[in-house]
Amino acid sequence: MSVGGGAIFFSPTGADFDATERRNVIAFGGGLDFPISRHLAIRGQGNTLMYKAPDFGVSGLRTSKYSQTLVPSAGLAFSF
Repeated sequence: MSVGGGAIFFSPTGADFDATERRNVIAFGGGLDFPISRHLAIRGQGNTLMYKAPDFGVSGLRTSKYSQTLVPSAGLAFSF
């Protein structure tokens, strides 16, 4: 399990307004290793990013809601 923080940047394209917005992020997640051999494993993990929804200074988009994004991933892990 892991917990951390950071920032996420929003820069929409094709919108009627030209804005970029940054939001603070709380990141948390976890994963599992499935051993294949002594030094090799398949790793599956998921991280969730939680942040306040962007509004780009447009009053119609303004909310006090928080949004979550799940970022799943899989790969190989090698250990010595």
